[in-house]
Amino acid sequence: MKIDSLHFENENWILEEENECDTNVVDIVFVFGLVKTLREYNHTALLKKIYPNAQVVGISTAGNIFDDSVSEYKAIASAVSFDSGYVKVNTAIMSEENLIEDASHLVDVFDKEDLKHIFVLGQPLGFDNSSLVKGLNLHKTCTISGAIAADENMFEDCYVFANESQEDNVAVAIGFYGKSLSVSIGCKAGWEEFGAQRIVTKAKDHTIYEIDNKPALELYKRYLGEYIDDLPASGLLFPLSIGNNKKNEVIRVMTGINDDGSLNFAAGVEEGASVRLMKTNVENLIDGASLVANTIEAQNNKRSLSLTISCGGRLSVLKQLAGEEIEAVHDILGDKSKVVGMYSHGEIAPFSDDLLDCQLHNQTMTITTLYED
Repeated sequence: MKIDSLHFENENWILEEENECDTNVVDIVFVFGLVKTLREYNHTALLKKIYPNAQVVGISTAGNIFDDSVSEYKAIASAVSFDSGYVKVNTAIMSEENLIEDASHLVDVFDKEDLKHIFVLGQPLGFDNSSLVKGLNLHKTCTISGAIAADENMFEDCYVFANESQEDNVAVAIGFYGKSLSVSIGCKAGWEEFGAQRIVTKAKDHTIYEIDNKPALELYKRYLGEYIDDLPASGLLFPLSIGNNKKNEVIRVMTGINDDGSLNFAAGVEEGASVRLMKTNVENLIDGASLVANTIEAQNNKRSLSLTISCGGRLSVLKQLAGEEIEAVHDILGDKSKVVGMYSHGEIAPFSDDLLDCQLHNQTMTITTLYED
């Protein structure tokens, strides 16, 4: 595997260092960037001037992860050339009415022979992306991970594209193939629960109406103190731990408050789920980043690609110290692994005890590392 690193500056893509790749045989270019920068230019056309035979996929972010820091550039890219592996890219328009079916079809169309992993790029606005993940899980033939697009935590406009497919509401799936490929996935949070465990007594899709038979907003009013006046923005600092009928709990972030005291979250929450408020600090988040990097099982000491997705809510906590969680990951994975990725509105990854059952997460860091033998 060979990897070129680029950044976007003055309307051009610029190599960070000398080419590792033969530009004519690059398999795929991953683009991560702020939504305005991605929409303003045809990055597929620009990058194909450099890598004429590559697939080009991109996603908007709340911040770009590059090597050991949060990048200063508005868009970054990694061009990947496999030694003997290869990729296939599929796109589909997602509809709110048929989201599960659309997501299922997005990944089911891939040939199954030698398919090692699927990486999905999705959009959040107007959709309950837990339904998208339900669709992805209908065909459990390989591991799946990915990211939900972001827009600097404005929740107004997000963007995903692949090659010349640049419509709204597009989802992209990248299938990684080859007997030489192996994949390692990690997912950790770094948040801790506080307060009593409570039950969601009324909910629909991604809106919680009642917790313990009281308006959901009352739970936040009881515990947030000085932060209550900053809702819903301060909700990023106090997500909910959601228990369900699965072994592991997931985290959900509040995205809005309704007039009736109900709360909107970044993904679906089922009635009957147990919930607890969560909190964190900078040290815990950096420790969480170290933990997820340590779960990556290195297959060899060759060049590898580490697609690193951290939640935009973590960036809100870390602020100018965000680079420390990326540096922690880079130090553990080592210089042979190219760390590249984004801050997202949602992270798609399995828990380590059931790798064929991906979940939609908030406030986590996930890493998908690809190796070739």
